[in-house]
Amino acid sequence: MAGVRANDAGGADTDDDGVNPDAMTYEELTALGDAIGIQSKGLPQAVVDALPRSAYLGAASGEQEEQCAVCRMEFQVMASEHVLCLPACAHVYHPDCLAPWLADNKCCPICKTEIAAPAAAPP
Repeated sequence: MAGVRANDAGGADTDDDGVNPDAMTYEELTALGDAIGIQSKGLPQAVVDALPRSAYLGAASGEQEEQCAVCRMEFQVMASEHVLCLPACAHVYHPDCLAPWLADNKCCPICKTEIAAPAAAPP
């Protein structure tokens, strides 16, 4: 495994920089986490904002969901409710329901299909 070497003295394995998380105290691990920082695993807000939204016109012959899978509320046809339809899998959500999920994840909450950033428009 890259970055790990055996310790000939019989001790625990360490990374190339001499850090051995298995031998660290809680306080040392917390300080290490603060020093390293936290990297978001979700989609950037600009990508979430670029996902297609459209007016909900009703489920067409069972092909489209009739309720948001996050909040479990039915979509409202009469209110011209806007929904977010994921391009890769076509699952439909309320934009405000899906945004927090996408801040931490890069996939559809239902089928786990990865959400790719929309292609930029040609100049």
